[in-house]
Amino acid sequence: MKVENLELTLLKIVNKNGIGKKSGNPYNFDVASVVDEDANVFDLNLSDSVSAALTDEVRSLRNVAIEATVEFKPKDYALSGTLLEFRPV
Repeated sequence: MKVENLELTLLKIVNKNGIGKKSGNPYNFDVASVVDEDANVFDLNLSDSVSAALTDEVRSLRNVAIEATVEFKPKDYALSGTLLEFRPV
């Protein structure tokens, strides 16, 4: 399910990389911590296209209101989200 024009607050963007414990394969991806208007905190993976376009200035943003497009997918008995695009408001 794709949700557009979602108003969120970007808390921070963190790069996660390393070697998987089970698979032994390397991983490298970015995660954005965001909060919605009801004070729910989410960690959203950034899409590859968003990660590739990140600059140091954008990575250093903290507590900024954004308008985002997020894709939610089922993951076991929960949901996972991917940040497809965002822009400061």
